[in-house]
Formats: sequence, structure tokens, C-alpha cells
Amino acid sequence: MDLEIGFNDCLQNYGLIDDYGLYRDKKWEHFLQAIKDNNLVDKYKPEFVSFGGPVADILATVYDTSIEWKISAEKTNDVIYLFKSRNERVRGEYFTKQSLRRSYCGLKFLHLVTDRNDNELNESDKCFAINCVDFVGHKVLTLNEFDAIDDDNKAVDIKMVQRISSAKDQDFFVRKKLLRFWSKACVQGIDRLVIGNIESNNYLLDIEERKVEDIPEDCAHKWSDINCLNFLNRFFAFVKSCITEEKVVFEFHFRSGEEYVVCHRIHPKCKSTLLPEFYTQS
Repeated sequence: MDLEIGFNDCLQNYGLIDDYGLYRDKKWEHFLQAIKDNNLVDKYKPEFVSFGGPVADILATVYDTSIEWKISAEKTNDVIYLFKSRNERVRGEYFTKQSLRRSYCGLKFLHLVTDRNDNELNESDKCFAINCVDFVGHKVLTLNEFDAIDDDNKAVDIKMVQRISSAKDQDFFVRKKLLRFWSKACVQGIDRLVIGNIESNNYLLDIEERKVEDIPEDCAHKWSDINCLNFLNRFFAFVKSCITEEKVVFEFHFRSGEEYVVCHRIHPKCKSTLLPEFYTQS
């Protein structure tokens, strides 16, 4: 099946997100509004609040040092809020037509798997859930996107990968792709993945399922889930040791290929804040 069919129509009808900076900021605002409206900090008493994606990135970092990330952090009322900064170096590449084409194919595959073929394709039509995860003593309140719910009312994550045609492809799939799939599912609390295998021209070949709990064992010769979790907990402890003031923004930077995270304090004159006024007002 050719997943690219209908791409131009979807693009012309503004069905794809082409400004992820604006989208990300709006999502953060809605996340904070939901926390405030539902008193989730009082209910769950987390140490950290974050989108799920950045937590998953940090979780995978010990075995995948190829991706650079920056995390801004601000503490208020003893809770640390984490917000991933955009990487300016790669931002332009994301808005190419090829990237939008891949986003469209993923969206179309999602609708195919979830029997939503008759609906108009719109990338902004998403479902999110807020969950609190305890990573060995560090409680993190996260916002995660959910692709689908199965017949047992359990969340399922839907992925696409290029067909494995060589030993090199297989190695990359185990070392990087499954690591990323597992780390995201770990934060989301998802048990099952549905994966579409595609050709380089975005032609869908077949669909398979994987249980998340089996992934670490399948990849044990390449990476360890225990080491990933230990690194994440060391990062959380490092953040808490660095942030000694409230309502001051700190930045944590991991550079591609390096083996450490750097922290620096944003100068107060920058008036940088992660939390809008509506959220901090009592």
C-alpha cells in the first residue's frame, strides 16, 4: 500500500503541523492548565513535571549519544518543571517537504491501523494523557500522546520503520530504534507496539506487534534497561543538586558524542521563565 497517496491534498488543506515551535508552546500551556484545573500537583506530589518525550530522550541517552538535547528547568513550590529546548541546528531540516511527507505517511498509517480511514487527516487531531511515573524514588508527572486504545482499553503506540534488508539495518534497529521505542513506552506506561514496515518510498509492506516487556531481553546484547534507568535517576539527582533557587531557570545541555551533562544558570536579566503567569498565580 502506498502511504503517500493524498499527501498534496492534506498539505494544501493545512492538515500537517508545519510550526512545531508554536505547537509545542501551545501544548505546554494546555498541559499546565490541566494540571492547575485538576490540582494534579497536590494529588500526585511529583518532584518533576515534564512532557514525556524529553524524559524518554534522557532515558535512552546512555546508549544513544548521537542526539543533542537541552533541557530548561525551573523550580517553584518545590516542584521542578522541565522543558526541552529546540535544537536550532536541526530546526530547518524538520520543515522540509520530505519531513512533512513522512509525517503524513505516519498519520495515514495511524488512521489505517485504527480504522479511521474515512476521517479527514489532520495531524493536530491528537489524544493526550497525563500520568505520574515513579522512577525509583523520583516521581515525574508527564504528558504523553497516545495513538490508540485496544479492545482491552489499553493504550497502544504505533510506529513505522524502514524494512530491514541487511545486517547493518538489523544492528541499527536493535541499538537505536528499539531503544527509543522502549524508552518512550516506559514513560507512557504502554505495554504493546504496532509497527509498520515500509520501503524507502513509503510503501507499506506489513504490520507486526511487539510486547514492550520483551524488548530489553531481545536487545540485551546491545543495551541494558537497568543502566538506562540508573542514568535517568542520576540525571534527576543532578538536577535537584543544581537547582537551589526557586523561580530561576537553569539549562542542562547534553552535546552529541560527549559523556556528560553541563548545567548553567540563566541570568536573571534574561527574564526567562517556563511558567506563565496564569499558572503561578494562586
